[in-house]
Amino acid sequence: MLKVENLCSFYQELQVLYNVSFEVKEGELVTIIGPNGAGKTTALKSIVGLVKKKGQVLFDNKDISRLPCHSIIKLGLALVPEGRHVFPYLTVKENLDLGAFILLRARRKKEYKENLEFVFSLFPILKERLNQPAQTMSGGEQQMLAIGRALMSSPRIILLDEPSMGLAPKVVKEIFKVLKKLKEDGKTILIVEQNARLVLSLADRGYLFQAGQVVLSGSTDQLKTDDVVKKAYFGKEVRLWKT
Repeated sequence: MLKVENLCSFYQELQVLYNVSFEVKEGELVTIIGPNGAGKTTALKSIVGLVKKKGQVLFDNKDISRLPCHSIIKLGLALVPEGRHVFPYLTVKENLDLGAFILLRARRKKEYKENLEFVFSLFPILKERLNQPAQTMSGGEQQMLAIGRALMSSPRIILLDEPSMGLAPKVVKEIFKVLKKLKEDGKTILIVEQNARLVLSLADRGYLFQAGQVVLSGSTDQLKTDDVVKKAYFGKEVRLWKT
């Protein structure tokens, strides 16, 4: 479904990614792990057209490398950015409606209502807080809203950037239960996550980034038993969370 080939990404003249290649097949949950500054967030931004880049990004065998961000989103990609970035002064409902802008503009009202009910089934708290300004919600609730906003566009692939960042362990577990349900429902997901212990318990495959390059890839079972990953993320003994 999504294939990235020889991706080089830049912030002005500063190069961050060096010939990075990875792919996500339909129905997979794939993760990118790695230390701070490895280029994980840049990879997601590059896919959706937010960063200057060279190389190829293919979606359903179509080259989307040169498309603007809004055109890429229309094709069925949705990004849940690091730090949530909900619209603070808008209500929960208004944030969700912005996520569904493509549907509403095309008057796909039935699909909009179905998506809204689906989001409420995942995050009941959003229905309770529908008319509440997003800035008054907790960090965990804002993360739920950010994921819900992405789901409102009927995405074919969801890109999540550090969904556990800054959240209490209990909330992180709730978020990952939802991601597990989305995976079981057949959703295609690419997730950047520093909590390798947790995400490798859920993902099908993964890529390890270091200094802007892919240094290791494979199934999660392969990654969990690799000495580099075990030393960096698990210590001497590997004990994975269960979601």
